[in-house]
Amino acid sequence: MARRGAAGIVMAIARDVARHQRQAEAAQRRALRDAEQRAKAMEREATRLQRERTRTLKEVAREEKARYVQEREQEAADLNEDIGLRLKALDGILLHTLSVNDAIAFDSLRIHEQVPPLVIRLDIQRPVEGPKESSYLASLVAPSGWRKLVPGVTTKYEQAVAAARSAYEADLRDWEIRRGAPQDPACYA
Repeated sequence: MARRGAAGIVMAIARDVARHQRQAEAAQRRALRDAEQRAKAMEREATRLQRERTRTLKEVAREEKARYVQEREQEAADLNEDIGLRLKALDGILLHTLSVNDAIAFDSLRIHEQVPPLVIRLDIQRPVEGPKESSYLASLVAPSGWRKLVPGVTTKYEQAVAAARSAYEADLRDWEIRRGAPQDPACYA
């Protein structure tokens, strides 16, 4: 009996282990099914929320369009009212103008004052002539003949010509300033 008892105990343990294993596998399958059901439920909920969000967005867009149309209708009504008031004012002007004699006599538009005669100053009537370069250079005599041979005469002559031209340009600038002319020497070159 001990053998049968020991074998029975082993068999009982094996049955218990097999039963626990089946229960664990069944629990694992249940957990897997529950997880799949939860995932499907979450997916359905996400789809439902997306549809609800889309529906809400469409409703908001529809309300915005309706509000826009209502604002535009109100603006058109306000503009029409302004136009009506302006037309009424214009009609009032026309009626008022018809009751007033507003003929214009052309003699009343003419200027009857005597304009004083134009007096031009003498310095403006006869413009002052500007300096001429030839008058500055006329007093200078170029060395010729045997005078060219004297050392320093040609250099003095060139210096005198440069000084005369410099004096001419200075007098020309002063004359232009008095006259109010442009001071660009290139325009007189």
